[in-house]
Amino acid sequence: MLNLFAPEVVSFFEMSEATLTFLSSRAKAVGSKQTVRIRLVDHEAGHVDVPVTVVSSRSNSMGKGYRISATLGLEPLHLEQLEDLLYSFAVRPDLGKLGRRSIRQLVCLKAASQEIPGRQGVTVDMSSHGLRLRCTGPVEVGMSLDLILQTDMGGLPSITARGRVLSCTGSADGLAYELGIDFIGSSPAQVAIVDYYLGTLSSRVQPGQLLAV
Repeated sequence: MLNLFAPEVVSFFEMSEATLTFLSSRAKAVGSKQTVRIRLVDHEAGHVDVPVTVVSSRSNSMGKGYRISATLGLEPLHLEQLEDLLYSFAVRPDLGKLGRRSIRQLVCLKAASQEIPGRQGVTVDMSSHGLRLRCTGPVEVGMSLDLILQTDMGGLPSITARGRVLSCTGSADGLAYELGIDFIGSSPAQVAIVDYYLGTLSSRVQPGQLLAV
């Protein structure tokens, strides 16, 4: 008998710490809580149902549907088990270049934002899709930020971007916080500027400074 209440089947994209990104046939409301189903290949379970809280929803630039990022309310051990399960057995769509893990570059830039405690922070690394940022206080997951990044390039003194906080992790002493930020609403010009900066930077860095996200 058809189960009308089964979770929506989505396509696994990637998982980073407590953030899961997947492709859905429809947009999701930011802040909504739901359970999604991810199919597994060559695994006796056949699928895994995952409870998530949506933090961003945007059109899939490489095809139909929507790219959804969501947080996972799981303990660290369960996060590790889920990550291993998904990367080992989950069905992943053929996404071309988008399906490859983004390359992030270690880069230390001063970042200004009205939404960050102290109104400033420092980047840890950056990719074409987002960045990690250190600051002195917590920021709510799901919050949107307007960022101004100060570069060391004479022809490109600053980069402006808008992002959404996907994760916020505090240090053991509570004196520093690290934010995972996904770029949102970028214009073609803004995307081109970020790609230009990263392309220029990559010609100056050592191989060890390029990391797979």
